[in-house]
Amino acid sequence: MYQVSERVKKQFEYTMSIPCVKEAMKFIQEDERNTIEEQKELVLIEAPTGEEEKRAAVMLLAFEEEAAKDRRY
Repeated sequence: MYQVSERVKKQFEYTMSIPCVKEAMKFIQEDERNTIEEQKELVLIEAPTGEEEKRAAVMLLAFEEEAAKDRRY
């Protein structure tokens, strides 16, 4: 079994104590169900290696929609 060094443990604990990191982790945990649903939708889009344009277009649209939401505030 892999052992994490004390140095790495301390760095992880420090990083997790930073307020903006705590906030980001809280969001990630709260949004997990949505993230899984988005991933399930994405994998249904046919995208063989080297031919990911359809999936990329869906992602671009999602990013643009999120950016538009941010601009409304």
